[in-house]
Amino acid sequence: MVQSGQVAVATSPTLIVAPTQGGVLTVAHRGTAVDVGVGRGDLALAAVAEIQDVDDGDATSGGYKLRVADFGGRVLGTTGVIVFNETAANVQTLINAIAGVTVGLPTGVGSVADPYVITFSEPGEANLPLMTIVDDTTAGGTGADVTANTNGASAALTIVQGDVLQMVVAPGADLYGIVAASTEDVHFLLT
Repeated sequence: MVQSGQVAVATSPTLIVAPTQGGVLTVAHRGTAVDVGVGRGDLALAAVAEIQDVDDGDATSGGYKLRVADFGGRVLGTTGVIVFNETAANVQTLINAIAGVTVGLPTGVGSVADPYVITFSEPGEANLPLMTIVDDTTAGGTGADVTANTNGASAALTIVQGDVLQMVVAPGADLYGIVAASTEDVHFLLT
């Protein structure tokens, strides 16, 4: 049994049922603005939020900016200047000013011993690249730094624009193809 089709723009998740003997699912898109998640009904994949720690290197003056990218490495934007003694609330405001990015109120004070602990809710549960320090003018310390705290994980297997995903599917599994953001259709083939 072969199943094929496409997930159209802005539709509800598409149910794909695996053949009795199982199979291989291929999902592809060659567009420029689509991220696709494929959730398996037979496999519990836990969603985990991405968490990153940011510190100012124990600076006594100056500031830095953070550049944020999505899980495909596409740069979403750069914050305004985060001064060496910035409040956690201001750090949240500066990061959330980037379109497509939402973080909760960081814990910590931004020092090496007590870094800002930043938890992402958007781009969502995904293993994001570490934010990049840019325009670092901090002085009196070791320089601003970003370190991994917890790698995010999706409750779906994800492909990014212009990519192809192939996965082995258990016999009889239910799969849900989800277009997260799109301007084109996404095609799938289950054999």
